[in-house]
Amino acid sequence: MTNRLVKETTIAQQAEDNYRQATILQQQGRTPEAIAMLEHTLKIDAQHAAARQSLISLLLENKRYEEAIRHLQQALSADVTQTNLAMMLARLQVEKKNVPLAIEVLQRSLPSALERADYLAFLAALQQREAHHKEAADLYQKALRRNPQNGLWWMGLGISLQADGHAQDALEAYSRAKSSNTLKPELLAFVEQKIAQLQPSQR
Repeated sequence: MTNRLVKETTIAQQAEDNYRQATILQQQGRTPEAIAMLEHTLKIDAQHAAARQSLISLLLENKRYEEAIRHLQQALSADVTQTNLAMMLARLQVEKKNVPLAIEVLQRSLPSALERADYLAFLAALQQREAHHKEAADLYQKALRRNPQNGLWWMGLGISLQADGHAQDALEAYSRAKSSNTLKPELLAFVEQKIAQLQPSQR
């Protein structure tokens, strides 16, 4: 048991030494060498979270997106609770025009992100893009309970409620979006147009 513990400590120390060396290489601008060293660190200790995050950041900075995606997938396979990495991977999938896969990524980590309004709203926006309006509205409502001043999310909620046939609730959401005073002029104009369209049906 003692020998095993010593071996594990030695491996962890070796990985940490490699990680520090990679950090120095990065600071010196020797990016390819830093990337190689970080990859070597993860071969020694696949659970070294700081090394994986540094590697992913460097790969993204150098537009090596496929490699970044692979490392993000590996990290999330090991620990699905890493919500920041889930959002990062989902954004890369969106850039590749693969919204359904981005939704899948976010849904897997959702149980660990229920208190994160930004996460909920991001998933809501993607569900809306796929015309899953009931799911989108539910997620927007959860996000807004945590951040009720976000006009963009109220607008998103209005769009999905209207698409799902809830005109009165949509009108209220659009009105909240307008009164938030946080929308850009073009979005404010869109919201005002929606309010004008829906108001006659309320008479």
